[in-house]
Amino acid sequence: MENKSQIANSRTQFSDLGLNQNDDTNPIKRFNSRLAVLITKSVGSMWCAYAFALLAIVSFPAAINSHDPIIIVSWIAQTFLQLVLLPIIIVGQNVQAAANDARAQTDHETLLAIRALSLIQLGEQQLEAKNIQSALRTYQEAYTLDPENPATNYFLGFLYTQNGQIEKGIEHLKRALTRNEEYPPAEAALAYALRLQADKMTDPSEKILHYAESEQMFLRALSQDPTVRDIDGESFYAVLGGLYKRLNRTDEAIEAYKAAELVTPQNTYPIINLATLYYLRGDLEQAKAYYERSAAISSHKLDLNPFDYWTRFDLSTAQLVIGNLDQAKRQFNLAAQQARQVGPLGTFLHDLERLKNAPTSPKGVDELVELVRNAIERVRSS
Repeated sequence: MENKSQIANSRTQFSDLGLNQNDDTNPIKRFNSRLAVLITKSVGSMWCAYAFALLAIVSFPAAINSHDPIIIVSWIAQTFLQLVLLPIIIVGQNVQAAANDARAQTDHETLLAIRALSLIQLGEQQLEAKNIQSALRTYQEAYTLDPENPATNYFLGFLYTQNGQIEKGIEHLKRALTRNEEYPPAEAALAYALRLQADKMTDPSEKILHYAESEQMFLRALSQDPTVRDIDGESFYAVLGGLYKRLNRTDEAIEAYKAAELVTPQNTYPIINLATLYYLRGDLEQAKAYYERSAAISSHKLDLNPFDYWTRFDLSTAQLVIGNLDQAKRQFNLAAQQARQVGPLGTFLHDLERLKNAPTSPKGVDELVELVRNAIERVRSS
């Protein structure tokens, strides 16, 4: 017991004197550590090796003149080699340590990139299954692993834009273009985000400037790759057509939708818009042909994927104009059960109101418009 007490007292005394070597706040320990690091860095350099070599050479003539083999060997082994090799060995160890650190960092980054790539592939599968929120979470995880990956930023930017977080979407889309300015999907998606941003502006001059910037970005992306599509598989020509339609540039909108029709002949989006534009212009025969074609394609697509409410909206519109009001109502009711969001319902309502205000409005459009408005109220109240 007495020995333990003496040891405890000794430890206390050392601690009081500031000699506790396990205490990182000890000023003596900090000084010793810094001095040791400074000396190691100074000795571990090739300049120090050169200086030691010159220092050893000073005694070289005396060793030779002694003609004593023991003295000469001692000079070589104990003076020259020890003085010169010490800093060289330290330099070599530092180089090897730096190479190992760089290799470890590269391996770590490679593993992160591989993991991010697998998440990107998983996100694409989730998008194909229309599981948007899961895809967004997957791409967010991929972004934390590899924030500079252009594909990750493109998908995130597009999804944020579709989700109404336009500023965040623009940020990621610009990041996607940082390393590679010629990335048509990202540039076209950025053009779309800028168009949505312009839609919300109240200053007319600012709105016009942003629309013009959006148009130029669309045209540049499409000139690089005329077949470029968004993550939903729609041609960006169709998205450009939507911009022209919003600006009431009907002829240019028709040309853009026709270009989109060539890229995605199996999609109803450009066809239903062509039908609507021709209908609004009073070209009813041309419009009817496009509506009938849209109805046929929509029916086929819904056989493959009955939960595609956008296609069902297109089919409802086509059936309305063709004259099948009951079928138009039925298709809308099915779509409303699947959409359950104000956004898609509002877009469909806007298109119906344009048809309602056409020179020759479709028969029964008022009934369908009322049906859509009631559905929007139900969604808002729930």
